[in-house]
Amino acid sequence: MKKLCLLLLSVTVAVLVVAQQRNITGIVKSEQDQPLAGVVLLNKRNNDAVITAKTGHYSIRAVQGDTLRFSSLGMITQTVVVSARTVENVTMQDDLFKVDEVVVIGYGSQKKSDMTGAVASITNKELSSINATSVDQLLQGQLAGVRVASNSGAPGGGMNIQIRGGNSMNGSNEPLYIIDGFPIEINQDEVAADASAGDAQQYTNILAGLNPNDIERIEVLKDASATAIYGSKGANGVVIITTKKGSDLQGGKDLVEVGYSFSVDEISRKLPMLEPWEWASYYNEFIRVTGSQNSLPSFNGKRDQNGIYWPTVDDIKNQTNTYYGPWGVNWQDLMFRAAKTHNVNVSVRGNRDQTNYALSANYLRNEGIIPNTDFDRIVIRGNINRRISKKFYVSGNVQFTHSEGNQKPTAGNTTDNMGVVLNSLRYNNVFPAFNPDGSYFNLKGETAEDMSINHPLLFVNEVKNVTKNNAALGSLSVEFRPISDLSIKSTLNARYSNSVRDLYYPRSTQQGTSTRGYAGNTWSEVLNYISETYVNYTKKFRQHHSLGVMAGFSYEQTDLRSLNIRVFDFFSDDLQGANLSEGTLPQIPQNDITKTKMASFYGRVNYSYKDRYLLTATFRGDGSSKFGRNNKWAYFPSFALAWRISEEPFMKKVNWITNFKLRAGYGLSGSQAISPYQSLCLLTTDGYYFGGNYVKGIGVGKYEWSASGGVYTGLGEPDLKWETTEQINVGVDLGFLKNRFNLVVDLYEKNTRDLHQMVELPLESGYSYTVRNMGKIRNRGLEVTLQANLRFGEFKWYPSVNYYMNRNKIMSLGGKYTYVDGPALISGDGGEPFRGHIAIEGHPMGMFYGYKTNGIIQNSEQASEYSSSVGKLEPGEVRYVDISGPEGRPDGKVDSYDRTIIGNPHPDFEINFSNRFSWRNLEFSFNIAGVYGNDILNVNLSQIESGTCSRVESARMRDMWTIYNPSNTQPKIGATRNRIMSDRYVEDGSFIKLRNVMIGYNFKIKKLGLTKAQIYVKGSNLLTLTRYSGYDPEVNQYQSNQKPGVDYGTYPATRTYTVGLTLGF
Repeated sequence: MKKLCLLLLSVTVAVLVVAQQRNITGIVKSEQDQPLAGVVLLNKRNNDAVITAKTGHYSIRAVQGDTLRFSSLGMITQTVVVSARTVENVTMQDDLFKVDEVVVIGYGSQKKSDMTGAVASITNKELSSINATSVDQLLQGQLAGVRVASNSGAPGGGMNIQIRGGNSMNGSNEPLYIIDGFPIEINQDEVAADASAGDAQQYTNILAGLNPNDIERIEVLKDASATAIYGSKGANGVVIITTKKGSDLQGGKDLVEVGYSFSVDEISRKLPMLEPWEWASYYNEFIRVTGSQNSLPSFNGKRDQNGIYWPTVDDIKNQTNTYYGPWGVNWQDLMFRAAKTHNVNVSVRGNRDQTNYALSANYLRNEGIIPNTDFDRIVIRGNINRRISKKFYVSGNVQFTHSEGNQKPTAGNTTDNMGVVLNSLRYNNVFPAFNPDGSYFNLKGETAEDMSINHPLLFVNEVKNVTKNNAALGSLSVEFRPISDLSIKSTLNARYSNSVRDLYYPRSTQQGTSTRGYAGNTWSEVLNYISETYVNYTKKFRQHHSLGVMAGFSYEQTDLRSLNIRVFDFFSDDLQGANLSEGTLPQIPQNDITKTKMASFYGRVNYSYKDRYLLTATFRGDGSSKFGRNNKWAYFPSFALAWRISEEPFMKKVNWITNFKLRAGYGLSGSQAISPYQSLCLLTTDGYYFGGNYVKGIGVGKYEWSASGGVYTGLGEPDLKWETTEQINVGVDLGFLKNRFNLVVDLYEKNTRDLHQMVELPLESGYSYTVRNMGKIRNRGLEVTLQANLRFGEFKWYPSVNYYMNRNKIMSLGGKYTYVDGPALISGDGGEPFRGHIAIEGHPMGMFYGYKTNGIIQNSEQASEYSSSVGKLEPGEVRYVDISGPEGRPDGKVDSYDRTIIGNPHPDFEINFSNRFSWRNLEFSFNIAGVYGNDILNVNLSQIESGTCSRVESARMRDMWTIYNPSNTQPKIGATRNRIMSDRYVEDGSFIKLRNVMIGYNFKIKKLGLTKAQIYVKGSNLLTLTRYSGYDPEVNQYQSNQKPGVDYGTYPATRTYTVGLTLGF
């Protein structure tokens, strides 16, 4: 009877509950107010579950008091207690440090919790707050172990990216870029072809062709267990760029976004220069002390031999006798302007009928702070993913880019007389820029120095240097899934680009004077295609075991063609070299045709047990046409283990630790960043006299021009092989308090052996040098990243700090040290060529090498302490230090034995602090970057303080040595031996910089049909704290590990202010 009563009571309660159940409906949306599909709703009372539709709608049966749990990958799980309402709308928040986030890796994807390698990610959430016009700017200071240095502040200018230090001395150290599965290398031959008709340090940035607004996320693969799958391309790390897809949109309708931003760029600082009357006084003193009164004009109130009136110092001070207009000009004010940038973006994304699609277009116009250095870019991008059937999928990507850059040579080199930046610092600042009739007031020819310096405005306004680039990139993939655990994917990638550069120096410039008009035209094209097929198989078995296997094959071919034409002697500058046939002195054209091929096979195995013990093993074999017949193929394995300690039973009681994983990995990767055919014996055409006649014939080798003259290369090296990098990585991942705090620490060591080096050959060989494998470089480093996800009601704070240090060391160079040429306009010792950098065993690459100094020689007694190979030294000249001699100890002479390491361009460490805040509809973020311990070779300083008569001196010259002012910092006027490479020009490049600031507000105005409306203000490089005396401490003029840290007329970095609006429909 008792059991019967209980049964009746249970049935009655159940009936009452069912009677009280009702449909609870609602919409689940993201923080961006977009509907979310696929969110799982679970009624915790009875375990009933439903999934939200594409529109975000759901309907579930529940009674008042039930607890509904909403969960979705990448979102913070939320619970809602059912009230008397029948509608429960939910807004889900992003889980910033989601352990189960899916991360893109080589040839697939993987949950972050299952990863064994060192991989860092940055998503669109963080990217949107950065004020950037190119992809490389997005990475600057964002990820530990990734160093981004600007080669030029010019619009579209190149940047140098290194991951965990440089591995190669003569090859590229840029990472491999994977854009939606398409691998792209920064090809040195493409760079050379692009730069051959102009400023070699200011070629157009290849990554500038990608629109940052198209980027959904970026992954950086850093250790060998992550990069070895890319074999010979992965030694420098891998950057995987994923663009926005239609699948990002939920709700089955099109989402249209339109954005516009307007920016103003200005130079971050100007250098303090002497006032015009001060420089005139200095100039007159120079004439007096050097005895040049009869050969050079002076500021004496008289006219020179060309009829130009040279005012007195009082004329300049008091603005009297102003025959040509007011005396004095500030060239920096004329050369650096406030430049405008317009950036327009339009995108359409959709998801319907088994098809996801996205289409975007971008137009960018950046004027440049130097006149006539503008940059225009148009990018059109589209992708589509379609499910043909239950087992077949097709996807395609296409991008077209057109860019046009109006460049002016800014970086210092002998061809362009140090470029427009240094010309503006060195040109005479007493006479006006223009004559009263508006023509240029040109002093060219008044003195020897005037002859070698171009009128700055004439140079930027009249020199033509325009580069037009067109690039098309496309891929087509077909995927077959015969069973749920197996997929077979074939992809065909193709990339075509062409570049045309038109150059003309009119006869009014120094270059045009000597050639009577100089025209250059360079054309280059690159065709690259890659075919890949790979298989992925995943399987869970026996409850605790998970296995993933990937295997594939690829074939790649790259064809490059280039042509360089130069013509001299034009009767008119009007056409600016548009018709080359007008020139009467055509030079010998130069062209290049290369073809390279590579075949590869690769595989990866992932295994996990109980989601605690993880194993990853990869293997790749690459065969390249670049290498010798004895070493065509190379093989690159890797292994990695991880232990998720947080999943162990004994950790369950330690509830404040959410994630605890130890990682260790080892692997090999390689580099083939050399020019084609260096393993082969080459033939060339050459001319010689035979029987009194000039005859053309076939000879051995390849004749190449260099700074020191012509050299013959082309002696084959059949044993030439890959540079191989061996890397060990140990890391730990920690998550605390439900992943509100996350810490990632990695220690690594990379050893690169078989370096590609140029080796001099005996003269009897008929060749100057060849390429051989010799030497070893080591990089050791530490990376630390700490992130937090803090929420206080509607206020959210996402702080992040990353720390990075790397120690580079040359372990071997084949038993000798090697000089590396640097800028040619700092003198060597006794007239020897400048040797500003050195590669020497036991030290980092590219160390600064020269003389140490100890102030200024104050008297004859100090001058007589030692002799010098450059002649007898005098009071008022730089006091060089005698530190060694033939016997290895001071010998009373200052000569080549006293040269030593005088600076290190590599920083001791870098640290970056980022913050993102949001409160209701308001967003705010900022990033502070710090670099400590690196030195900079300030070649600009050697030019503007050289002591020669026609160069505008900096404000430091007010402290020049005289017998009445025995300065110990600045040498006397007329001292001509102060520009020897020494520590006078090596400065501390450490800095702290407010790199990015963003304030945005999101409006909710659905009545107008808008799904999104955001207005924002951004700023970049707003504040820099540094002791460096140049324009900006972030300089890397030469894209080379051999010559880092040089500032030689570099296009200055800018401070940028931006306001923008984004609308969604």
